[in-house]
Amino acid sequence: MRLLELFELQAQEGPCLDAFRTGERIEHENLAAGSGRWPSFSVAALGAGFQSAFALPLRLRDVALGALKLFSVTQTPMDEADVIVARAFADLATLSIVRRPKPSARTSSMKPAELADRVLAQADVTRADLIVIGGHHLHELREKVLGDIGKTLSHRARCPVLLMPSAVGGAVR
Repeated sequence: MRLLELFELQAQEGPCLDAFRTGERIEHENLAAGSGRWPSFSVAALGAGFQSAFALPLRLRDVALGALKLFSVTQTPMDEADVIVARAFADLATLSIVRRPKPSARTSSMKPAELADRVLAQADVTRADLIVIGGHHLHELREKVLGDIGKTLSHRARCPVLLMPSAVGGAVR
């Protein structure tokens, strides 16, 4: 499953990316159709034993923060009761992102290695499939620290680490 998630990111096609980009739910998709909207992703998903996919955006008001994807080994569409449960999980995931604790004085004064250890410990506790770190409008010193943390995480994490570049004026440099 983890490889399929990474493949979707690498191929830049799939239900999660569509749900994230559009902010809309992506309905049942017959992956075996051959000429579907995600040709590369469909081949990979079918190879992993899945027949269909469904995705919901993780939304905060009008902003998509991420997406929740559900796979099925059948081509049976989800009934409305299952969609309601999936929406509840997506809403809980959104809340967990939005309500993350503010940095304490303790974490603000930690060295990069200590912060990396803390992230790795949390990733182990939650059995994370992916660690995503990045900076938004960071000054040079903070970018170096983030780079040090990213380097440590990429060498020691048990799951893939995605390092997001900093943004300047809304554009990725």
